[in-house]
Amino acid sequence: MARVLIVSTNRERTPFPVMPVGPAIVAAHARAAGHEVRLLDLMFERDVAGALRSAVAAFRPEAAGVSMRNVDNSDLVDTKFHVPDVEETLRLLRREAPGLPVVLGGAATSIEPRALLALWGPGGSALAPGEPPLVDVLLAGDAEERFPRLLDRVLSGRPVSDLPGVCARGEDGAVSFHAAGLSEPLDGLLEARLFDHVDVARYARADGVYPVQTRRGCAFTCTYCTYGSIEGTRLRLRPPSDVADEVERALGAGVTRFEFVDAVFSHPAAHARAVLEELLARGLSRRVELSASGLNPAGVSEDLVRLMRRAGFTSVSATVESASTAMLRRMRKGFDAGEVDRLAGWLPKHGIPAVWIFLVGSPGETPGTVEETFDFVARRVPPRDLAYVTSGVRVYRGTGLHRELLSSGLLDEGQDLLPPLFAFSASLPREAYLERLLALSSRHPNVVSSFEAGQPVVERLARLLGRLPLPRPRWRLLPLVRRFGSPFRRARADALTSAPWPVVLA
Repeated sequence: MARVLIVSTNRERTPFPVMPVGPAIVAAHARAAGHEVRLLDLMFERDVAGALRSAVAAFRPEAAGVSMRNVDNSDLVDTKFHVPDVEETLRLLRREAPGLPVVLGGAATSIEPRALLALWGPGGSALAPGEPPLVDVLLAGDAEERFPRLLDRVLSGRPVSDLPGVCARGEDGAVSFHAAGLSEPLDGLLEARLFDHVDVARYARADGVYPVQTRRGCAFTCTYCTYGSIEGTRLRLRPPSDVADEVERALGAGVTRFEFVDAVFSHPAAHARAVLEELLARGLSRRVELSASGLNPAGVSEDLVRLMRRAGFTSVSATVESASTAMLRRMRKGFDAGEVDRLAGWLPKHGIPAVWIFLVGSPGETPGTVEETFDFVARRVPPRDLAYVTSGVRVYRGTGLHRELLSSGLLDEGQDLLPPLFAFSASLPREAYLERLLALSSRHPNVVSSFEAGQPVVERLARLLGRLPLPRPRWRLLPLVRRFGSPFRRARADALTSAPWPVVLA
């Protein structure tokens, strides 16, 4: 067996740093297959080159798995394109370990496998003449079971193109991609045990929480979303006892704050209830602070919200995107404005603060639908909650939005979607909309736009507040801070019309 270095390249800390749960699970499965594994997390590394140099010198890896979490941050105004940073990391790794077989994985590879291989693989467009590839093979989809099998092939020099999820260039120069499919079922999924790999206390100081998956896959068909490409559309449920085991072991390592990072924690509701009841049965609710990164109003009942509070929920992200039924239908969200309104009553009633996430300005948006959403924010989002507004929508390959733009003739089939491309409603004047958003934010301190949250002052403020014994998550303090004067710079009037990346009006 081999020494395998797994590198997590994600360094994005807005709105908070995310622990490398995917790389850690892959590391656990590679170790179970008999490999000696080290995980190098670059999140807080000030000297990436030095960290890679030290890891290679000390560990002497025989193969590497590099995780790429995001292509970009999906923000039209304050866009962060992560491809150049990941490319620099790959070059540094190649410089420190010439000839090392490198497998690229992570969520981003499931969205653009061919484009990334064409960029960094053998003969890639990012390579100088005669330069060796930065990536030898790419692995999309679930990687924990496939990565050890792929390693065996790579290390023995055998062909890999027939393996599920593998994107590779053959001897004839052609790129082949074997559709990823799904790993079966999740009751064999090993725990991430992140506390064995990363400084969880440092993440906690920066408001990072311990991520836990209770399922994979998403049955919803939201037009803009990439979860179908990353996890598939069929739900695969993890046994509630396995989820509780993971929480219990992390508690033993000093972790107290957990986030369920499923695409939609509340669907199916029966599984969410089973997980929460298992935590309650073990007496864990008094020892944990729980949150969920995706709460969809569809199918949520007041009984479920009540159970969430009993089980230890102290916050939640309500991923509603709009409060206009017309726009919710256009985005194929699977619920209507009435269900959004009911959720807005249940969460504060049962003492669960929420970040309400809105995606405004996508195709079909009008001044009227904007007013429906903004009126909801003003009337129904409690002052202690946060309304987080993103403007416009990133177009990713394979999504419903991508197919819509192709069928309407607004995009060509050969359009390169690795560099950011956004869509904005042709029926919504951008400068007038931005003025309306800023006016709402000035009257309601709990309304924050995505381009405000991405400013450096937010990270500095987070580091400062992280040293104080203040309520978590830290977003709960933003409305209070803004009441005493916003630390954010005001967006330029032309911020939506002068963005550096192309925008399709649809």
